[in-house]
Amino acid sequence: MKTVCPLYKKIIKQLNITATVSEANRITLSDNKNPIRVAKLDTIDMRRDLISAYKAKKLNVNMLSSSWTTESKIFINERLTKKKRFFI
Repeated sequence: MKTVCPLYKKIIKQLNITATVSEANRITLSDNKNPIRVAKLDTIDMRRDLISAYKAKKLNVNMLSSSWTTESKIFINERLTKKKRFFI
């Protein structure tokens, strides 16, 4: 796992699910100010649980750290665009 994993652990803990990250990457695109973080979970069931818990809880950055601005957003998606997949 990469050094960004503490963030994923916080998300998993906040969503109150059991999941393990098998791979994590940051993608920085020229048209995006903030890097995109991409994580691969060990199983499809973990991915399904993560997405359903995220939708039910409506997770936002303030739930992870009070020092982060509300301008920062958390997006959890199943798929990457072709452009972003190219960079992994």
